[in-house]
Amino acid sequence: MSEEENKETQNAGAQGGAPQSNGMATASLVLGIVSIALGWILAGIIGIITGILAIILAVVAKKKIKQNPNMGGKGSATGGLVTGIIGTVLYLAIWIIFTVIITSSVDTLKEIGESQEIQDAMKESIEKGLEDANNNK
Repeated sequence: MSEEENKETQNAGAQGGAPQSNGMATASLVLGIVSIALGWILAGIIGIITGILAIILAVVAKKKIKQNPNMGGKGSATGGLVTGIIGTVLYLAIWIIFTVIITSSVDTLKEIGESQEIQDAMKESIEKGLEDANNNK
């Protein structure tokens, strides 16, 4: 947009016309909603990426709206910021919980596999099962 068109738009807003909408604010709101609603796709990666993009666009939109009071979209920018934060935190928390569970499960399985008591009990159980099978013949 040229400088002259920008001045005309600002003057139109000051004269009571509809305020110019901020596209970044709308985009941040859409991305924030997508981060919550469709974030589970690809194991939460979509939620994290769209949430971060929503936060960035919302912050930039809020700065532009603050510089030009005739520009609309403050509510959309705030909504995009909030939903982007929720989506990002939600799926990061899920990733952290999932990682902790998998890590502790792997460690537990390693301990079980290395336990002599459990190996002896399994060997005993198998031998008993084979004896019972041979006795039933």
